[in-house]
Amino acid sequence: MYQTNIIPSERLETRFITLDIDGRLFINGGYAWDGPTGVPNMWGTRWLIRPSLIHDALYQLLRYGLLSPEYRKAADVEFLEACYQDAKVDWLGDVAYWFVRKFGKVAADPKSKRKVLTAP
Repeated sequence: MYQTNIIPSERLETRFITLDIDGRLFINGGYAWDGPTGVPNMWGTRWLIRPSLIHDALYQLLRYGLLSPEYRKAADVEFLEACYQDAKVDWLGDVAYWFVRKFGKVAADPKSKRKVLTAP
């Protein structure tokens, strides 16, 4: 559970993600995400794991149209706040935030919704 400042008018729910009307974000076990996109895992980037999980879940709600596009910046701010909590120095969070603001729009777009593949 992660407390966000995003307060939807109704509970938003997918198989693995719930955003409650009080802003609590729940991500269930089994949720798959790709970690911090575009960041090599060689420069001490473990502090980005939790912020990227929170951010990817919120962006998935945006892609699915469950969360209005106007909440994209709020999702990015939640990412920044989680970065500040987990990084050793704030400027690292500022740099990561700049990247999601600059390059993240396409990932929040419903047109970017990926097809779910299953094994036979």
